[in-house]
Amino acid sequence: MTALRSTLRRSAGPLLGQFQAWPAFFARPVAILRHYRPATDLRPDLLAGLTIALVIMPQAIAYALIADLPPQTSLYAASAGAL
Repeated sequence: MTALRSTLRRSAGPLLGQFQAWPAFFARPVAILRHYRPATDLRPDLLAGLTIALVIMPQAIAYALIADLPPQTSLYAASAGAL
């Protein structure tokens, strides 16, 4: 039985390590939100969002025109992709 366990641990080692990292992976956003300070962090975040929107919207319209689609389609796709 111990030989079987050691064989399983060796073969499932990387996979087991990935499953053990999941709680920390999902707990990280909670930790970030706990330390988020809207008074100081909101303005740079809004500026970053506006900058990304100014880059993505013309790019999305261009891709839609290349694909021979109406530009409105790309605006929907770009806004849905940002969510």
